[in-house]
Amino acid sequence: LAFALHQQQRSSLAIASMGMACLVGWPFCVLIGAGIGLDILIRRGVPYTLRHGIAWLLLILGALVGVDSYYFGRLVLPPINIALYNSRVQDGEKGGTLYGTEPWDFFLKNLFLNFN
Repeated sequence: LAFALHQQQRSSLAIASMGMACLVGWPFCVLIGAGIGLDILIRRGVPYTLRHGIAWLLLILGALVGVDSYYFGRLVLPPINIALYNSRVQDGEKGGTLYGTEPWDFFLKNLFLNFN
């Protein structure tokens, strides 16, 4: 959606849809939106990008924190929890192991097995 809105020169809505995807959906898709953000920054300038980015961030994040905190009964910010869970390497922890961990060559072996 963000790419389509960006192609239609609807930059503010492109920022909003990428913000929704990153904050409500999956925080790591910010990497996908970085290209759109950079292009908007170059075409529209820093003031426009900051103004619309901060406005949408506050609107989306405010609603997200409000709803989640209401239902969880405490202050909750899910995108931060997801990022911290997947990146923690303190106290001997190996980070997010929800789906297990594999040795470095697992994916190479799996790739060759898929071609048989």
